Amino acid sequence: MATRARRPHHRTLTARPTPDAALRIFREREGRKRVDQNEMRSNLWPMAPARQGLALAFVLLVAASCRGPSLPERIASGHARDLARSPAVISAVIYDLQKASWIHASKIDGYPVQLFRMNVAVENVLKGEIPERKLDIYFYRKMGSEGGLGRINFRQYERYIFYLQKEAGVWRTSCDYYEHCADLVLTGGHPHFKRNPARPIGDDILDLLFTREDGQGVSDGTMVDAISSRMNHGRRWIYERKDAFVKLLEKTVQTESPPIRTAACEQLRTYGKPCRPCEAENVLHGRFPQ
Repeated sequence: MATRARRPHHRTLTARPTPDAALRIFREREGRKRVDQNEMRSNLWPMAPARQGLALAFVLLVAASCRGPSLPERIASGHARDLARSPAVISAVIYDLQKASWIHASKIDGYPVQLFRMNVAVENVLKGEIPERKLDIYFYRKMGSEGGLGRINFRQYERYIFYLQKEAGVWRTSCDYYEHCADLVLTGGHPHFKRNPARPIGDDILDLLFTREDGQGVSDGTMVDAISSRMNHGRRWIYERKDAFVKLLEKTVQTESPPIRTAACEQLRTYGKPCRPCEAENVLHGRFPQ
């Protein structure tokens, strides 16, 4: 049987192109890429203006959301008499907080600050004429780590006494940056409060800060904190209207629950006023029965 001779196996090798040929091939490929890219750009170009318009609209919308009135920053001493000179004084609950400017350097000390707008529900008007039940109030706050302790830090759903003035057609706090620009109210709402123009405004503020009304859901523990001045709120009015505060404490001893009477007694003793203990000695030292 005849056998077929095997053909030797040889790998087919392609010749390496010369440098000139390689450069020509490269240019042809790049040319095709440029043609394809130009064609793609030409196809997308009719959509570009629409996309640019949407991007511009988005930028303008963001800028408008952070744009508030042009207001100067205000610094006040925080003394009771200075704040009492504010054109309007109200108690209100914060319902919304929004940024009203970009963060920028303060014109006073160069620290980063930002303008905010808060929407509040007005509960009581202690001074001035504010018929609106909903009000926008502007204030500046120091941002970042600047400002140290005691800087203003309003929170949603908290209740404050605000000292206001009108500027550039809007209401704003009479001072900025620090918590002494407003007084935190721990004692709930006071729907039956009636302003007496003949009475010093400090006495009305003390009533809102250190008394409660039935049905407002204020616990005994919260009232003890308020009367004991464990928070920094209201201290300036205690110093300014000490006699009125002492009378308020004496009334509290007669009308409130035992833990609150005990806290009032402790405060009266600091003013050198006698006060009959209402509870056992352990209660006097804050160990209240459950």
